[in-house]
Amino acid sequence: MNLQEFRRILKITLFLPLLLLLLLAVVLAWQIRRTLAEELLIDRSDRITAQLNDLQRLIVDQDSGLHGYELRQDSLSLGLFQTSNASVTNAFAGLAALVKGDPDQEMSTRRLHDSHAMWFRLAKQIQSTVNAASAGNRALLDLNEREAMNSLREQIRGMLQIEAVRRQQQRRVTATQVRMLMTVLLASAIMLGFFLGIFTQRNLKKVSQAFRASLDNANRRADELRESQQWLQTTLESMGDGLIASDRDGNVKFMNLVAQNLTGWNLSEAQGRPIASIFRILDDESRHSEQTLVGLTETAASLPGLGSHSVLQRKEGSELLIDHKASPILGASGEVTGTVLVFRDVTEQRRAEAALLANEKLAVAGRLAASIAHEIHNPLDAVANLHYLMERENDPAQLQRYLAMAQQELARTLQISRAMLGLYREPKVPVRVHLRELLESVLLLLESRFKNAAMGVERNLQIDARVEGFPGELRQVFANLITNAADAAGSQGRIRLQLEAVPSELNSPPGAAVTITDNGPGISEAVRDKLFQPFFTTKGENGTGLGLWVSRGIVEKHGGTLEVANSTDPELNGAQVRVYLPAFSTPALPNGIQLPVSHSD
Repeated sequence: MNLQEFRRILKITLFLPLLLLLLLAVVLAWQIRRTLAEELLIDRSDRITAQLNDLQRLIVDQDSGLHGYELRQDSLSLGLFQTSNASVTNAFAGLAALVKGDPDQEMSTRRLHDSHAMWFRLAKQIQSTVNAASAGNRALLDLNEREAMNSLREQIRGMLQIEAVRRQQQRRVTATQVRMLMTVLLASAIMLGFFLGIFTQRNLKKVSQAFRASLDNANRRADELRESQQWLQTTLESMGDGLIASDRDGNVKFMNLVAQNLTGWNLSEAQGRPIASIFRILDDESRHSEQTLVGLTETAASLPGLGSHSVLQRKEGSELLIDHKASPILGASGEVTGTVLVFRDVTEQRRAEAALLANEKLAVAGRLAASIAHEIHNPLDAVANLHYLMERENDPAQLQRYLAMAQQELARTLQISRAMLGLYREPKVPVRVHLRELLESVLLLLESRFKNAAMGVERNLQIDARVEGFPGELRQVFANLITNAADAAGSQGRIRLQLEAVPSELNSPPGAAVTITDNGPGISEAVRDKLFQPFFTTKGENGTGLGLWVSRGIVEKHGGTLEVANSTDPELNGAQVRVYLPAFSTPALPNGIQLPVSHSD
């Protein structure tokens, strides 16, 4: 029996009796509620009976007062007759409230009230004729009054009998329900005790069997643990990545064969040494020693992230390009008890990525080749025509005009060729780049394409933003993004290129943002998540699938971000690409030393 099964049995053993008791309580509550309902009915019958008796008494008082006045003609009897009338009215109102909801008794009450009203009219006539009427008329009135009074008494007696019968029936029902309640309570207690006894005995038997098997399980688990350790040892030794494990003090405890080969250290030599002395790494670009391994066992926040690119210095001094990741080993209470460092040789992978980057740069140049050839061919044709005209022109003023026009066309040719060379010439260190000039040079290379496609290009490049980076790589990024926008917009489409300053925010320094918006079909949900995957393209045979992947890598290399979304502009409701680059800042350098400056040439 495992721990989960044991907990399940305990829960069932605890909650099942509670559930059964709750069910029994519900049944008992239902029975008690029924009994109380019958008691309420009995109480209602008692109150109706009492109200009928009070009403009968008041009517008798009225009748007595009437006959007393008739015999003695005294004011006391007349007052008794008159004051009892208000009480009778209240008694009828109380009786009507009590029998509400009982159609039979409600009808009897109305008939009783009508009979009393008829009797009261006769009584009033008798009262008014005590001194004036003849003996014959009074005898007739007395006879009618007596019949009305007898009818009233019979009706009251009938209603009292009905309530008496109902009360006896309700008493019998209540007694039956009490007996049923006691029977259910006794039977439920017996059945519940019997069931819980059997259930508890069975569960205790299971627990006992589980404890008897625990020793066998412990022995078997010990064997499995030894086997698991052997499996783990073999697995770590067979890994394709290097692995180094250290204790809480940062000293090496284990290295697999790959780690020994990559670092040049044997396990016997490395054990007990600080991990920083075995795993010596430098930043890939700055060549500074990385300090991320210092204090690895103190906090998980200091660990290098997954895929960190670094240079590993081997024992004999040679170097390897690596990706590495360090993770803490946590104890039972959450404290760091050690570190696991995994790394791999990515030298060949870096070379392949560099080759892909170079191929994509050539692909960008290839896509621009036809446009550039057309742009260069047109001014050269104009120069040839101007040279022909100059040979046959004798007017000096006209010759100067032709010469100025030829120089203007040659200057345009030089500008186009210089922009094309900017895709290949690259400084070895980041330089200051004027984004407006760089974007203008890219648009110059694409100008012929825009004209041939009758495409409208809206430029908003008023600010002169400066960033620090590699001009050729940035030209490649924007050439790729503008070309993608033109492909999406299609013939006679529209694109907008906007350059704006970005103020300093919480998580980013001040910089500049270039937004490229088109009026194409936009980005579908199915394509959105795959845009930056290498070799994914929506252009079929005309695309390499590397453009956005390479562009984002270049932008992130410059410390910026590249975001793609659908535009919310009603005029240009296609795709929108936003490139953010941090602004150029002049570092503090020794006197006489200056950074190289590029004007996107």
